[in-house]
Amino acid sequence: MRRAGKKAEDEGLKQVTIREIREASREAKRLKKSYVLSKLNEHQRVIYEILEKKMRMPSGVLYKEYCRLVSKPVVSRAYRNYMNKMINLGLVGSRGEGRWRRYVIAL
Repeated sequence: MRRAGKKAEDEGLKQVTIREIREASREAKRLKKSYVLSKLNEHQRVIYEILEKKMRMPSGVLYKEYCRLVSKPVVSRAYRNYMNKMINLGLVGSRGEGRWRRYVIAL
């Protein structure tokens, strides 16, 4: 809201409109995404880029694609830990459970 208020003030408006709120929201999401992506390691970044291109993938297919692209892939347990971290950071969402889990881009 503060960012939207600043935008409205810069434009000489007396009130904040929906347009300023939407613009400020998009800008905040973009900044959050770039900050969170900067916290990922090389392997997590590769996994995220694969998922970003496809938008959603089953976990097993995503892991196989990751292994194909990286010269020294991490073991499946580390991969699952990476995915859980990205879910907790809000970058990725998941649908389903266990082996049948599907990952989707969240941000």
